[in-house]
Amino acid sequence: MSIGIRNVVRLAADVAITSSVTPVSTGLTAPMTGAQTIVGRAVFLLSVGATGGIRINPFMDVLGTGVFNWFLANTVAPSTAVARTVLGTPFTNALANAGLQWASCDFTVTGGSATVLPFIFQFAQNTSDALTGTLQAGSFMEYTYL
Repeated sequence: MSIGIRNVVRLAADVAITSSVTPVSTGLTAPMTGAQTIVGRAVFLLSVGATGGIRINPFMDVLGTGVFNWFLANTVAPSTAVARTVLGTPFTNALANAGLQWASCDFTVTGGSATVLPFIFQFAQNTSDALTGTLQAGSFMEYTYL
């Protein structure tokens, strides 16, 4: 956890969600100690069914603080969405266009525990749907400890 060194975490395999709004860990994770702060950017490559949408949750076991600026590009029915959330509040979108989409997030997170705890991006469907939503391999998070 070297200060000032850029770290990159990339998904090597798809994370598929079917019929569930319960967030699962994606593998996009950064270990944090105490009141340590990270700044970063994440890019999420997504495929969704005709319904279901997306839910991306920035999560820590012991809540610290964080601000997340989101951008979603719907490439099937061209449109964009922007939002700002805080740590523990998921970014949700009722994206209902089957196909590939992408979202990005610029963020700052400060830990809230004296022990080493991970900061994690979790993924789920926005509404439970039998059509699979997938966070695709190649999605990544880059971050720097301050």
